[in-house]
Amino acid sequence: MSVSVMQTVQAKDYGGPEVLTPVQVPVPEPNPDQVLIQLKAAGVNPADWKIRAGYFKQFMPLQLPWTPGMEGAGLVQAVGGKSERGTLSSSCRSSSPGLPVWKGQGSSRQLEAM
Repeated sequence: MSVSVMQTVQAKDYGGPEVLTPVQVPVPEPNPDQVLIQLKAAGVNPADWKIRAGYFKQFMPLQLPWTPGMEGAGLVQAVGGKSERGTLSSSCRSSSPGLPVWKGQGSSRQLEAM
């Protein structure tokens, strides 16, 4: 049975930790050049709180609601049709050196361009 929702934390506005709220969202489908990762470990980069606080909003505005979390490791759960890397159940890591971050980032599942 496939899971259709996942647990994540989102910010609906800029601010401190008080703007973070746990929510359930639909599991994203990978685009043709992406894989979907079921995260086993997630990291929050120091840049996450600075982004959430609005320090970069003049040159990098967020699309709200925003899900923090730039790093993770887990298993490939789904592969987009044109992805040449990643096979189902293979171990992988993910990081987001470029922003804005992907939909589903920092959640129990994450999209990664491959």
